Amino acid sequence: MILGIETATPVCSVGLANGQCPGEEIHVIGKSIHAEKLPLLVDQLFKKAGIEFQHLQGIAVSIGPGSFTGLRVGLGFAKGMALGLGIPLIPVLTHDALVRGVPLVKEYAVVLVPSRKNEVYGRLYRQNGNFWDPQEPVGVYRIDRFKEELPSRDVVFAGPGAEMYRDQIGALYHGTLEIKASQPSGLHVAYEGIRRMEKGEACAPDEVIPFYCASFQGVD
Repeated sequence: MILGIETATPVCSVGLANGQCPGEEIHVIGKSIHAEKLPLLVDQLFKKAGIEFQHLQGIAVSIGPGSFTGLRVGLGFAKGMALGLGIPLIPVLTHDALVRGVPLVKEYAVVLVPSRKNEVYGRLYRQNGNFWDPQEPVGVYRIDRFKEELPSRDVVFAGPGAEMYRDQIGALYHGTLEIKASQPSGLHVAYEGIRRMEKGEACAPDEVIPFYCASFQGVD
């Protein structure tokens, strides 16, 4: 069983998954609530699922990019819990969890998370069978950058950044573009954690650090 923790945006979300049965998830949304709400959500989640902390094999945690404060809260909590239980952490990029909520109906997916004004943390993916294959590292971009690289319409934009800049993105593609309003999910973090753990990417808790994408461009 893997616990997923997502605190990179105003969504504070936790999820439990084992890769076999449908998972459980609880979330709340609000600014600067993560430190207060995260421990309560985890406690509620385990009670809802009817399992004990000792059943955990690892903790997957979103490492960013995203909110500077939110990432520190989530990672600090995950480290403390993992150390106390003697289990590993699995670092998950915010975008790699978000893209799990995007249907495989287009050739390309662009996942966007808000950064500074008129900029986003973005990552491009291409459909590869039953999953989205990343085509480049996460970067900080202006919205119009993607029109130059993806002139075709066989692309879906997703994530909170896509929702925030829906009108601007739509104008670039003359209103023909599909925009998926996917939100960060602790359950998606957990599922991505399972995949990465199977690939041997679990880490000792003290080895995991936040990923801010650039020399501090985290947002709050």
